[in-house]
Amino acid sequence: MLPYANSGELCPTCVSRMSRNPLRVMDCKNPSCKAVAQKAPKLIDFLCSDCRSHFETVKRHLKAVGIAFNVKTHLIRGLDYYDRTVFEFKAGEGGANGTVCGGGRYDGLCRRMGGPPVPVVGFAIGEERAIIAMRESGIEEIPPDKPLVYVTSMDPAAAGRGAARLRGLGIYAERDLMGMDLAAQCAAAKASGAPWLVIAAENEISLKNLKNGTERLLPGDAWDEAARMIND
Repeated sequence: MLPYANSGELCPTCVSRMSRNPLRVMDCKNPSCKAVAQKAPKLIDFLCSDCRSHFETVKRHLKAVGIAFNVKTHLIRGLDYYDRTVFEFKAGEGGANGTVCGGGRYDGLCRRMGGPPVPVVGFAIGEERAIIAMRESGIEEIPPDKPLVYVTSMDPAAAGRGAARLRGLGIYAERDLMGMDLAAQCAAAKASGAPWLVIAAENEISLKNLKNGTERLLPGDAWDEAARMIND
């Protein structure tokens, strides 16, 4: 085995990992290993141009829909097939115990198993932690299995903002994530079983009841009123 810098400060498991999967050293909970990891170069400083562009796009979309995030330069997932962005969702400031969901992209996994290249995002949720976090946030009711509203738009960012606003108001909202045109989004809305359809534009919201066909136009920032109509 080749000698590694700081190897004398690593636990035996991490020393063995250095020749097989050195990134896992970043995830070790041993205090001395964590100290070494904090001194290591930051992976984000060595991204290729495509990966950097992809990461900036991810952050831009999160900001567009109002999702707060922190960039963790030493965040590592425990499996080797992840690529590009990995993530964790935390509830409060509970450290490791506050993590309720973790995952990331693994676009190359299908190809490694003999299939075609397929873009994939996956995650695992700690159900007990999620339930505890929901109850601590005052959420007792389990959402229905079908969305109450499907948000569409010619502008993906507008659809994302609209869905985020409705979710923040306690409404189960879905939207297109595949870059479909407006007609395909409307077809997906009907297929989802949602009783309400929203078409979000810059200056107006079109709210349509898919059960009886009635439609109402609202100002572009009238999401509270839209939520009241949906709930009624």
